[in-house]
Amino acid sequence: MTYTHLTINELVMIEAYYQEGKKVCAIAKSLGRARQTIYNFISFLKTGLSAYDYYQRYKANKRHCGRQKTPLTKPIQEFIQSYLASDWSLDVIKGTHPDKILCSMRTLYRLAHRDIFNKEDMCPGKANERQMGRKRGEENKLFAEICGNALTFIQTLKLNLVTLKEILLLERIIKAPLSRWLKSSQKR
Repeated sequence: MTYTHLTINELVMIEAYYQEGKKVCAIAKSLGRARQTIYNFISFLKTGLSAYDYYQRYKANKRHCGRQKTPLTKPIQEFIQSYLASDWSLDVIKGTHPDKILCSMRTLYRLAHRDIFNKEDMCPGKANERQMGRKRGEENKLFAEICGNALTFIQTLKLNLVTLKEILLLERIIKAPLSRWLKSSQKR
């Protein structure tokens, strides 16, 4: 069973029940919580603080939980940015210099998403297009032409299959009477 934190509503209800003088067992039973959880909160209330104070403290402590964001030093950022400006991708930079860039590939892309690097230098496929000497529009036209040719070929193939099925059907229909006629004509 997973543990769920006390919500602000539950905290206010516990505080109200405590001020009414209800027993911890009754509070725990009505909320479906463990008695120890209720005792912990009531001991906090006995110090003179409120449910709101408890919730604020919980939120402040929650900020310290989890993994902290990975910072990159300025020299490493500049190193990566220089390669990005030279049309290298983050994958290639990390693969070429794994000892210099200590974070993972996923972290690099998260940093790029947080705008640590200049996004204009990170256009995917920019270097390949320059090297190949063609633009994306030409590639899209070529792809559309290939798809169109493939669809035309498939439609032609379907028509030929339909025609072939019809021929085979006609052969079955004609073959038996034709063979009987030929046998009768050979006897004469």
